[in-house]
Amino acid sequence: MKRIFLKTDKISLGDQVPVDKELWSHLKVLRVKEGEEFNFSTFYSQFGRIRYLKENLLEVISLEEPNFPLPITALCSLTKNSSDLIEKLSELGVKSLKLFEAERSVVKNSRKIDRFKKIAELSASQSNRCFPLEISFYPNLITALNSLEPGLRLVAALFSERTPLIKEIKTTPTTFAVGPEGDFTADEYELLFKNNFKPVSLGDLVLKSETAALSMAATISNMLYSSEDG
Repeated sequence: MKRIFLKTDKISLGDQVPVDKELWSHLKVLRVKEGEEFNFSTFYSQFGRIRYLKENLLEVISLEEPNFPLPITALCSLTKNSSDLIEKLSELGVKSLKLFEAERSVVKNSRKIDRFKKIAELSASQSNRCFPLEISFYPNLITALNSLEPGLRLVAALFSERTPLIKEIKTTPTTFAVGPEGDFTADEYELLFKNNFKPVSLGDLVLKSETAALSMAATISNMLYSSEDG
């Protein structure tokens, strides 16, 4: 089912919504035809169905209450492949991605947040998410930790005293943390543990940061969504 995101605060049933240049380009990519109906959302505000009337006009035909899954937050250090990571985390149903500069991060000071958000919007539309992945950037781990909501907190760890990830997953909002290629420093691990993160294992192999993040996202998402379905 096709989906678009409308950058507007409030929509009512029957409203006719003008199509701006950016949205028109997206509709052309989707090959939307006159009279066609598809889903829309307004960035965690409203969700429903809309009809394409003509080149510059849409009509709201229904409004619905979105069914939000338990939120998953990814706390990840900046990498050279952050764009690919954003696309895949979006497809896996992660609600929020908090990028930060770790002490051993190779990439410093992200200036691509606007571009990252565009990638998240497109990926959400293609994967039929209700809303795009939320993306934010923090200059260090401390500020990123201060932004977190309550819930289960897990960190992919490389040392021996850790529990298999699958044994720690619970039916609750979850945040998982993944460090840079050189791993978190001892001081960063101490910060994470003080903020109630539990060290978990992803297996015997040492994974790249992006692979570890996707592995955690896929496992947690599958477990949480299966619990809701059951």
